[in-house]
Amino acid sequence: KLDPSEKSFAITCAVPVDAKGLTYIYGRQSCDLRAMEGSEIDQGNAKFGGQETIVIFEDVEVKPEHIFMNGETEFSQSLVERFTAYHRRSYICK
Repeated sequence: KLDPSEKSFAITCAVPVDAKGLTYIYGRQSCDLRAMEGSEIDQGNAKFGGQETIVIFEDVEVKPEHIFMNGETEFSQSLVERFTAYHRRSYICK
């Protein structure tokens, strides 16, 4: 949970993937070696394994209508909980 003094970190927004000032750091998931083990189960992308990206924002211009939360620390915890619950469900084997 963010403290009110951390309101500059409580921001959510949408930007184009090619926006000036974005840097993507690509990495493989720690479990992606499963794709090399020959199993058909729980591989994610069987050809490439799992992938993750960290996005760094450096002086990125964000249109005001694309800002969804700006300093509202009281919503930060529930936003993270809802995102992670949805995100984790996307890992379920089908």
